[in-house]
Amino acid sequence: MDDIRHMLLSMLELCEEAAWYSDKADTVKVFKEILAISDSHPELETGEFTSYASWKDFMLWTYETFLDAVKSFYNIPLEECKSYISDFGRRWTAYGYDSKEPYRMELELCLETGSIKEAAALWEKYIKIPAIYNSQNKNGYLCKNTKLYSYLPTEIKYYLANNQLQKAKKILDRIQETHFTAGIGHVYSVQQRARRIFLEYYIINGNYEEAAEISYILEHSNYDEKEFISWASFMCSYVYTRTGRGLRIYRNHWEEWENEKNPQYRYYIFKNAACFFKALKKARNTNTIKIRTGNTFPFYNEDKIYDTGILYSYYYKKAAEIAKKFDQRNGTDCYIKRLETSISNAGKKEMQKQWKTNTTPGSL
Repeated sequence: MDDIRHMLLSMLELCEEAAWYSDKADTVKVFKEILAISDSHPELETGEFTSYASWKDFMLWTYETFLDAVKSFYNIPLEECKSYISDFGRRWTAYGYDSKEPYRMELELCLETGSIKEAAALWEKYIKIPAIYNSQNKNGYLCKNTKLYSYLPTEIKYYLANNQLQKAKKILDRIQETHFTAGIGHVYSVQQRARRIFLEYYIINGNYEEAAEISYILEHSNYDEKEFISWASFMCSYVYTRTGRGLRIYRNHWEEWENEKNPQYRYYIFKNAACFFKALKKARNTNTIKIRTGNTFPFYNEDKIYDTGILYSYYYKKAAEIAKKFDQRNGTDCYIKRLETSISNAGKKEMQKQWKTNTTPGSL
């Protein structure tokens, strides 16, 4: 039994590490194996898995990471994603936890895939369910402070998807106030996650001033997880205010973007790179840039002078190809709409004036 416990602990840690820092495909593969092993060893349900958490705490925590991973691969059918959420919900409630969290995971899937009507129906149920914390989860990973604030970024996503910017901002203010007054460590990561959601919203809708402010905070945080340190988003948001910094980010990271394996990450990287080069012409009033690159650069030349229009087209095409595959998987057109809205707003410096008059164009 100890051998199984140590093996599963290593596998769970691998799932989390892969999702946060390297390749979510490893999370998908390994967690499926964890589920099979867990189901064949019901004795894991009793006793402590470690000195400070039970097996179900560890497993459910990583299950959420797994659910986030599966929806980021367009080759995993939508029905399969939904079946895992259903299985998660069954296990979650069977272990004595409240029914709010399974609804939140369904909401996350709907919001990412653009199923807004389905999300609205789920929201009506989700918002009425109080979060319940019992003796089973008061001390482990699923403690009150952890789960209470983990709900809030999803609620921000929902409000932004429905152009309710002020409601979303109130939640962010609540998170920031709690972190400042209570100093709860976990709230800091929730705060960063919420900022990351606003960052993408502002990029899509052309508010590059707000996006740049958030990028600066995230870039200078002490986090290095992929979810928070999104270099292409930072680069894009800096195009008008810190153009040189944006170009340096591109020089330092273009190659790792080419090698990124996760299709969801690749989509947002290429979308925001396309936006950057679309806007760069207006920001610098030039059609070319000079960047020191190696000879593996897709358009390498010895002069290291590159046409921004060519770079824009290159990244737009790559983003559009991925968007088409996600939209086919999801049965919606949200990925291509996010791309087109982002591109449309990227080259409009006048959008800043529009935002300053408190308008909220577009959607998440």
